[in-house]
Amino acid sequence: MPARPGAHVAYARGPDLVVEWYDFGEAAPYESANLLIFGAEAQAALARRLALEPLPSTDALAQAVAGRFGSYFAVRAFADAEGIAYRHAVDFSP
Repeated sequence: MPARPGAHVAYARGPDLVVEWYDFGEAAPYESANLLIFGAEAQAALARRLALEPLPSTDALAQAVAGRFGSYFAVRAFADAEGIAYRHAVDFSP
């Protein structure tokens, strides 16, 4: 997920699929990890919208998401447009 400044990654964290944008560098006022967290129902909806049947493992879904989308922002826009629920969290670093 190479698009936009910062690091964009998708990964499994326990049962959840996490899409992360880690914003850092001279242009960022502080370092932060912006997370989209997809639980089981959201993962199933995301897999259906991406035509991934049968439902892949969370690791395989993370790989599919990373391969299809160029950034955290693209995943967020897709989920919003498709009505796929997710939790949003931000972790700040000093």
